[in-house]
Amino acid sequence: KPVIITEYVSNGSLRDIIQLEQKSKQPELWNDTKKLINIYGIASAMSYLHSHNIIHRDLKTGNILEDDYLFPKIADFGLSKFYHQNEESMSVQSTKELKGTPKYVAPESWESYEYTKEGDVYSFSFIVYQILTHEEPFKNFNMQMLYSQVVKNGLRPEFPQPIAQSYRDLISQCWSSKPEDRPTFSEIVNRLKTDPGFITEKVDKE
Repeated sequence: KPVIITEYVSNGSLRDIIQLEQKSKQPELWNDTKKLINIYGIASAMSYLHSHNIIHRDLKTGNILEDDYLFPKIADFGLSKFYHQNEESMSVQSTKELKGTPKYVAPESWESYEYTKEGDVYSFSFIVYQILTHEEPFKNFNMQMLYSQVVKNGLRPEFPQPIAQSYRDLISQCWSSKPEDRPTFSEIVNRLKTDPGFITEKVDKE
C-alpha cells in the first residue's frame, strides 16, 4: 500500500503559533523578525507555485506548517490544481462549487466558482493580517454574513493596533475587491526585498 512520508514539523501550524501568541505563550523564537521571515517565505513559495501555474485554493494559517526554527512550509495541497489555460485543460477537479475556507475565498470566486492566482493573493492578505494583529478575521461571521458584507459590500477587517505603513499597504492591496488591483506574488517578493519600510525597529535586518 502506498504511503507518504513527510518531514515532522515540531511547531505545528502558523494558526497554532498565532493562537499561542494571543495568550502570550508563543515560542521564544517567535518575534517580529521571524514574522517577516514567515511573510517572505510564504510569498516566495507561492511565487514558485504560481510560476509553474499551480494555484493552492486553500491558503490559510492552518495550512502553513512551522519547523524547528519557525520557518514556514506550505501544506495541504488537496484542493490545489494546475491553472486552466484553455477548455482542454479542464478536469474533474474543475467542477464549479465553492472550495476552500470561506473567509479566505476571494469575492469573485463566490460569484463564479472559478479560482485564480489572484485568489491566492487575496488569501495571503489575511495570513499577513493575522500574523501582525493576532486577530482572526470575521470570527463570528456565518456564510450569509460573509457573502452579504464581505463579498457584496467589500467589508474588510479593522486594524486593531498601529501597523507599519508598508505592511498596511500590502495587506490592503492584496485584499482588494478587484483582482486586477492585487499584486502578483512575484511583485510581493520584490517589495519585501526592496522596501525598507518592512524592516521595522523590532526587526533584525541581518
